[in-house]
Amino acid sequence: MEVGASLLVATAVVDIVNPTSRRKRPLGLRLARLLTWLPIATTYAAFYLGRYNLAAMNVPMVRGLLGVSELQLGVVIAAGMWSYAVTAPVTGGLVSSLGGWKAFQLGAAGAGMANLCVLLVQAASPASGGWPLTIGLAVCYGVNLAFQGFGTTSALALISTWYSPSERGLFSGIFNVWINFGYLLALTSEVRIIKQLGWAWAFAAPGALLLFLACVLLLAQWHSPLTRECSNLKDTAALVEPPAVSWVELFVSRTFIRYLVAISLLTWVRDGLVTWILSFLASNNLGSADGTTWLDSAAIGRLPPPNDAIGLAIFFGGAAGGVALGAISDFCFAGDRRTPLLLFSLAQASALLALGPLPEPLALSPLSACIVVAFTCFFTLGNYSLLCYGVPADLGERLAGVASGTMTCAQYLVSGLGGVVLGTLVSKWGYVSWWASLELATALQLLAIWLI
Repeated sequence: MEVGASLLVATAVVDIVNPTSRRKRPLGLRLARLLTWLPIATTYAAFYLGRYNLAAMNVPMVRGLLGVSELQLGVVIAAGMWSYAVTAPVTGGLVSSLGGWKAFQLGAAGAGMANLCVLLVQAASPASGGWPLTIGLAVCYGVNLAFQGFGTTSALALISTWYSPSERGLFSGIFNVWINFGYLLALTSEVRIIKQLGWAWAFAAPGALLLFLACVLLLAQWHSPLTRECSNLKDTAALVEPPAVSWVELFVSRTFIRYLVAISLLTWVRDGLVTWILSFLASNNLGSADGTTWLDSAAIGRLPPPNDAIGLAIFFGGAAGGVALGAISDFCFAGDRRTPLLLFSLAQASALLALGPLPEPLALSPLSACIVVAFTCFFTLGNYSLLCYGVPADLGERLAGVASGTMTCAQYLVSGLGGVVLGTLVSKWGYVSWWASLELATALQLLAIWLI
């Protein structure tokens, strides 16, 4: 955890001192820009902590404790993701009318309250769990993710208006480091919370954190120094709101349609990997049913517990991949996105092969599982950061907002479908079907990018 926090500090330094930004921006603007996105990134990481807490709960022991099956937990996941997708057009309009900061405050406060309400669901549900508990969790998780949608538009506006095209690839990687820190917190701290305080606190603890951050955003006037610095520049276009654009104009772009297909398929892989990996390890007799112990005695004393080890693998792999792909795109391909995305998608497919039903000597051990997950996340989450944050910004200020909202809606429709479908596949055919679906989605993702 300390290493992860140090890496977050390093990203802030890189944003200030990287050569491209030093040439283009005065120090005052770079510092003001940093003070603006830091609280946004921190809140975004907390959103992910309150979103992927279900990944820590998706292990046999916790499912048994709740009295829910893989399918029922998949229904909870689907309720949240579809809620996010359906409300995306509404939240986008509210963000425009409220402004980014007020929208972030509302999103953090609403998501925090929804997570805390799980304590009431626990008290009202029967001890046997089942569908009554599933429905209660689905409602709370759906409201939680609906409020989290307020953060997406503001994050994209930050990249598209405060960073030039030659800076966006690297910054999308920097922002992705903070998002991956949310994954790390979800897979490490949540398991400990469940063991010490009970499963409901896996929701309540992120809820309390989000309420605290809502207060921080309310009290801090971070936007003032940015406005002041930009007003001193000759070019103040970064502060001008982009004009409205119709959805028809966006959807006549074949390039955008193919990017939309690619991000949807990539979302299936990302969520399938992060949400089901601990359960997959337990099914292969590598980890205990609660995700806290390696069953392979050779790993004891050499590796941290599965939830910690896999969380670190996702964090470092995804963080490094986002920064690497962004830098490669900016510095080696002069801002071109297609070629590096193709290369990383090929590598993503290759890394996923190692999770499949392969014979010895490629069968997974605890250490090899961590390495495979780290490499897979390096390419998968690297692709995700560039597709999700870099590509919409490159469409220009007029199209960026609508493009982001459309891509977000598509992503979470896919995430919700994945929750139900993967839960059904795993229940009926085991984890071979889970792995096969990730490989198929990666192959189709590669084809979509190839056709751009």
